[in-house]
Amino acid sequence: MKKQNNTEKLNILALESYYGGSHKIFLDHLMQMSQHNWEFMGLLPRKWKWRMMHSALTFSDIIHNVDSNSEEVDEPSRFITSSYSGRRPDLIFCTDMLNLAEFKGFLPANFADIPCVAYFHENQLTYPTHYDKSKDRHFSWINITSAICADSVWFNSEYHMNSFLDAVTYRIKKAPDCRPANLADRIRAKSIIVPQGIEEHSDIQPGRRKADTTPLRILWAARWEFDKNPGDFFDALRLVRDMGIDFRLSVIGGKTRAKDLIFDKAEKEFAAYIDHWGFMDTLEEYEDVLKNADIAVSTAIHEFFGISMAEAVAAGAFPIVPERLAYPEVLKENMADDQKIRFFYDGSVANLAEKIANCAKILQADGSLWEDNPNRGIDKISRFYWHNLIPEIDEKLSAVIF
Repeated sequence: MKKQNNTEKLNILALESYYGGSHKIFLDHLMQMSQHNWEFMGLLPRKWKWRMMHSALTFSDIIHNVDSNSEEVDEPSRFITSSYSGRRPDLIFCTDMLNLAEFKGFLPANFADIPCVAYFHENQLTYPTHYDKSKDRHFSWINITSAICADSVWFNSEYHMNSFLDAVTYRIKKAPDCRPANLADRIRAKSIIVPQGIEEHSDIQPGRRKADTTPLRILWAARWEFDKNPGDFFDALRLVRDMGIDFRLSVIGGKTRAKDLIFDKAEKEFAAYIDHWGFMDTLEEYEDVLKNADIAVSTAIHEFFGISMAEAVAAGAFPIVPERLAYPEVLKENMADDQKIRFFYDGSVANLAEKIANCAKILQADGSLWEDNPNRGIDKISRFYWHNLIPEIDEKLSAVIF
């Protein structure tokens, strides 16, 4: 990765309380490709609630004691990745996993006036909870106060920003007293949209040769969690199977619990259809699965951006997604678009099954789902390629200072 050339270089300190997954990918690309000079502190991606509670003090202790050998700083070092030299940065960049208000309160006096950017990959106000769990409002309030004290608040989609600000207004109305005035408006005034980046693939040829008569290759790529709604996906596959439609199946993603009955049952039920199942150990394996998919399906009930779907489209897969959440924004389609095969279904299991079956029939008849524009999907998401995104991010970082 090459840095962009520019004379206006800032010294930026990045703080990542949960240095893993999409958080790590975003920050790694940003630090490696940015024109600015970056230093960094990151914590291993585990125990997210504890990370939100302690990271402000942990990071500030490093700043206070960067040249010391105190046991208090050395003890947690095995959980910390840091390149911080001790110099005073021009700008601090953190994510929603940091209690920014606490962190600023812990800082040395000469750090008090450093501008801060808070990047929201997700938020705890609108992140759904499982049916058997209640939402911990303390973590929602951390997100609110962080947004209030940041100089610039970045969201990965407009859908994310609007849903967060609507939730802020709702939450404050429910407060028993001392309701802060115009809280959502104060945050909105300094909020901008900065999406997640994805890789560009130079060897992609969407669609397949007409002579290729293999069954429709279906991809479902997401965290194995309730908010990605896997039950609807497998219910739709049952309907497709009952229609007599043949298909091949790849279900990949991270497994967060030791046992998940929905996936365990589906793996047995669809064993004869499966090409790939579970977590891909390497990036190369993951990309190969994406490149071999004809369609990529989402059934999510929660999605602030949809990285895996954008990555699948970049790899040549035709997206089939519900017309909700961030998908219309990311894929730049709406009901007025005049296409024979649209990216969206109405959110129901029956319509999803109908959509998948229709894709299988069209593919067998025409050899492509892309009609006369094989780059239709890639054209819509190419704005998220890292080399297109990073220069814009650099400008936005400079705008916080200048």
